[in-house]
Amino acid sequence: MTVLAEGQPAATGRRLISIGLPIVLFAVAAAVPSFVNPYVLEIGILLLMYAYLGSSWDILGGWAGQVSFGHAAFFGIGAYVSALLWINMGLSPWFGMIVGALIASAFGTLVAFATFRARLRGHYFALAMFAVAQMLMALFVNLKEVGGVTIGGSEGLQLPYMGTDPANMVFDGRVPFYYILLAMLAVVVGTIKLISVSRFGAYLQAICNDEDAAEALGVNVFGCKVAAMAISAFFTGAIGAVYGQIYLYIEPGIVFSSVYSIQGLLCAVVGGSGTVWGPVIGALILTPLAEISKTFFRDLSGVDLMIFGAVLVIFVRFIPQGLMGLVLGYAGLRRKAPA
Repeated sequence: MTVLAEGQPAATGRRLISIGLPIVLFAVAAAVPSFVNPYVLEIGILLLMYAYLGSSWDILGGWAGQVSFGHAAFFGIGAYVSALLWINMGLSPWFGMIVGALIASAFGTLVAFATFRARLRGHYFALAMFAVAQMLMALFVNLKEVGGVTIGGSEGLQLPYMGTDPANMVFDGRVPFYYILLAMLAVVVGTIKLISVSRFGAYLQAICNDEDAAEALGVNVFGCKVAAMAISAFFTGAIGAVYGQIYLYIEPGIVFSSVYSIQGLLCAVVGGSGTVWGPVIGALILTPLAEISKTFFRDLSGVDLMIFGAVLVIFVRFIPQGLMGLVLGYAGLRRKAPA
């Protein structure tokens, strides 16, 4: 009884921190647009987008341990579905975002069935996902029109601008998009938090640690991996739709580019894959780093990619658990030390 009594305040404190700290962080983030100039706000939008991409990717790549190099496929599907529904049918991008996310999720489920039934793992699965994204890019580059519906081909699609119209996700300025992305990040992080304390999350962690052992213990490995892919693809498709509204232009060479696959992966790996806040931490580090490198090496194209490559190698080699994983591991050792 004494042990329980002594442990209760600490447990209560940890619960308060786990609930209160995210609220404080999101409140601080919500206040940012009031104190920054347009350039910093633009960086903030990119940061939130990459944090969201990293969190979406991490559901499959971190929690389930299925590293993907092709999440741009879902990003591009979400962008194109929303844009085509708006341009050709006049449907609001708010609706298009949901439809795009659902179609991306359905496509991800089909890909999951094909790849996981073939028992693709590790780098074979990663390369298969990369190939899927590249095939979609090639398809949309060569599709100019289908059944009277303009696809755009290699020139892409220019989304219409007819003045400020919040009902169609068109705003006067960038601030509303910042808050949309912040809200979306809160949703995906909240979803990951729910996964982390659920039986489904425990199954995913078991699969990540040892897929064969998890299967031997009765875990439905195939079903869990398909579900992780569907959820991950859903969230990634949603952000693709918002991307189209932010820039009012989409092109297959951009939205299906490996850049959006690698950015999500990088944020998760650097921040700590398989953790609730790891991808957000990764985005907080990598986004300013990218802007600083572009500023100091503006005359040398591709330097930011070289720096990202070096960062990835360093973390994979020396800190594979990422920064958040390192902190959590250290905290775990500290908790065990008194015993």
